[in-house]
Amino acid sequence: MVHSDPETQREDLLRLLALLDDPRQTASELRTTERRWLRTAEQRLNLDGPSTLDTVTVRRATLAYRLLIRRR
Repeated sequence: MVHSDPETQREDLLRLLALLDDPRQTASELRTTERRWLRTAEQRLNLDGPSTLDTVTVRRATLAYRLLIRRR
Protein backbone atom coordinates (compact mmCIF):
# COMPACT_ATOMS: atom_id res chain seq x y z
CA MET A 1 0.00 0.00 0.00
CA VAL A 2 1.59 3.22 -1.16
CA HIS A 3 -0.67 6.21 -1.12
CA SER A 4 -0.61 9.87 -0.17
CA ASP A 5 -3.57 9.21 2.15
CA PRO A 6 -3.19 5.70 3.64
CA GLU A 7 -6.36 6.04 5.75
CA THR A 8 -8.45 6.65 2.63
CA GLN A 9 -6.79 3.70 0.94
CA ARG A 10 -7.56 1.54 3.99
CA GLU A 11 -11.23 2.55 3.87
CA ASP A 12 -11.35 1.84 0.12
CA LEU A 13 -9.96 -1.65 0.61
CA LEU A 14 -12.43 -2.33 3.43
CA ARG A 15 -15.27 -1.23 1.14
CA LEU A 16 -14.04 -3.48 -1.66
CA LEU A 17 -13.72 -6.47 0.66
CA ALA A 18 -17.26 -5.89 1.94
CA LEU A 19 -18.59 -5.86 -1.63
CA LEU A 20 -17.45 -9.41 -2.39
CA ASP A 21 -20.57 -11.51 -3.04
CA ASP A 22 -18.76 -14.82 -2.59
CA PRO A 23 -15.43 -14.48 -0.77
CA ARG A 24 -14.94 -18.27 -0.82
CA GLN A 25 -15.10 -18.29 -4.61
CA THR A 26 -12.76 -15.32 -4.81
CA ALA A 27 -10.36 -17.03 -2.40
CA SER A 28 -10.26 -20.09 -4.64
CA GLU A 29 -9.18 -17.89 -7.54
CA LEU A 30 -6.41 -15.98 -5.72
CA ARG A 31 -2.81 -16.56 -6.62
CA THR A 32 -0.31 -17.28 -3.85
CA THR A 33 1.26 -13.86 -4.37
CA GLU A 34 -2.12 -12.12 -4.00
CA ARG A 35 -2.89 -14.02 -0.81
CA ARG A 36 0.57 -13.13 0.52
CA TRP A 37 0.01 -9.44 -0.29
CA LEU A 38 -3.26 -9.49 1.63
CA ARG A 39 -1.59 -11.11 4.64
CA THR A 40 1.14 -8.47 4.71
CA ALA A 41 -1.50 -5.71 4.49
CA GLU A 42 -3.33 -6.85 7.63
CA GLN A 43 -1.54 -4.54 10.04
CA ARG A 44 -2.17 -1.52 7.83
CA LEU A 45 -5.80 -2.57 7.37
CA ASN A 46 -6.23 -2.32 11.14
CA LEU A 47 -9.46 -4.30 11.04
CA ASP A 48 -10.23 -3.53 14.69
CA GLY A 49 -9.46 0.17 14.38
CA PRO A 50 -11.90 3.04 14.06
CA SER A 51 -13.56 3.51 10.69
CA THR A 52 -15.94 5.91 9.02
CA LEU A 53 -17.73 2.87 7.59
CA ASP A 54 -20.74 1.41 9.35
CA THR A 55 -20.19 -1.62 11.57
CA VAL A 56 -21.96 -4.04 9.21
CA THR A 57 -19.66 -3.08 6.34
CA VAL A 58 -16.55 -3.42 8.49
CA ARG A 59 -17.76 -6.81 9.75
CA ARG A 60 -18.40 -8.05 6.19
CA ALA A 61 -14.96 -6.79 5.14
CA THR A 62 -13.30 -8.53 8.08
CA LEU A 63 -15.03 -11.83 7.37
CA ALA A 64 -14.18 -11.62 3.67
CA TYR A 65 -10.57 -10.81 4.52
CA ARG A 66 -10.30 -13.81 6.86
CA LEU A 67 -11.65 -16.10 4.14
CA LEU A 68 -9.28 -14.68 1.54
CA ILE A 69 -6.10 -15.14 3.58
CA ARG A 70 -6.85 -18.70 4.77
CA ARG A 71 -4.44 -21.32 3.60
CA ARG A 72 -5.93 -23.85 1.24
